[in-house]
Amino acid sequence: MSYHKIDTKTRIIFRLFATLIMITLLVVPNFASAITSSDLQSIENETTFYDPNSVSSCSGQGTGTLIGSDNPTKTWNFFKGQGLDDMHVAAIMGNIEQESSYNPTVMQKGGNSNNPADAGNLGWGIVQWSPGSKVTTAATKYNITTPIYELGTQLNIVWQQMNDVSPTGATKMIDGFKATTSLDQATSYFTTYFEAAGIVGPRLTLAQADLAGFQGQAGTGTTTASSSCNYLPPDCTSASGATKILCAAKAYDPVSYLEAVAGGHQGGAAWHATCPTIDASCNLDCSGLVDIAVYDAFGVDLKENVQSMYDDSTNWQHIPFSQIQPGDLVLPTGTSHVEIVDHVQGNTIYTFGAHNGSLPQPDQVGPTSMQYQSSFTFLHYVGNGSAQ
Repeated sequence: MSYHKIDTKTRIIFRLFATLIMITLLVVPNFASAITSSDLQSIENETTFYDPNSVSSCSGQGTGTLIGSDNPTKTWNFFKGQGLDDMHVAAIMGNIEQESSYNPTVMQKGGNSNNPADAGNLGWGIVQWSPGSKVTTAATKYNITTPIYELGTQLNIVWQQMNDVSPTGATKMIDGFKATTSLDQATSYFTTYFEAAGIVGPRLTLAQADLAGFQGQAGTGTTTASSSCNYLPPDCTSASGATKILCAAKAYDPVSYLEAVAGGHQGGAAWHATCPTIDASCNLDCSGLVDIAVYDAFGVDLKENVQSMYDDSTNWQHIPFSQIQPGDLVLPTGTSHVEIVDHVQGNTIYTFGAHNGSLPQPDQVGPTSMQYQSSFTFLHYVGNGSAQ
């Protein structure tokens, strides 16, 4: 992964500043409660400061419940839940086991700490990010706010980096990784392009044992990689109820229209892994936009199309035109299309939605309007989180 390097002059100034702070800590006792050694390491290592005890704004909506009785099983289920086959999951596990024995707080220099900065310039966590505090930069980049020392948080970061830029700087290494056809190749690929380690042999031996022990276990029921709060735009956190769906959807104005499973129906975390940066390379169709917006808003993976939304009385309530509010759905053409209501003025319904792939960008996803017809269907979200 590429990072901006600070020039030598600025680095010297930072170090002088850190030295002055250390002197102040000795002279002014009350100042010690305001700044710690972790702050100083952040200055020295040019990394984001992370307080492992800080309270997340996600109100407990973490990376989801990892399924399994121990960390290897949880790791297997997590990556199976992202759609990888047995061989490729085992290749990742062999590397993680070699690096950390699945211990998310282990430090390369020895011992354990919940704070990656305590590892200094050495490795920390399940894949031994080096310096340890580099993992906090990744968490910030992907807006991952769950505790950095949790296994689920770190598995999520690994998955995001595989789909974006790995710690070695490899872009979308997931593509080359999936193209490998043997356990030997897959283990070596991950070792080279994610870990930048030189010796593959011990990792392959561990991967072979993992494959023998877990092969055939589907990993079903694994909670998806990231929580809804990881993707909800900051200006949407104050929204409530269905309005939060509309706010979340509007973040996807730049994306392209594609009517396919890859258009938002593969699950929230899996879709976000294909779209680490929101731009025209990302794809959504009309119901996929709703699925992803609901996932972002409430952490609920619907994976529905328009017909199943129409039939789904658990999550959607049919309402009359007189009751529609921002964030409700309008089905203007039976069950072939859906839009999200923005506001209503008289009989004009202003909406936001994914429209048509034949339109020039940036018009494939965005706002539009329509005149009310008695044949329209309106749906209000009543599923999990709707009271938030």
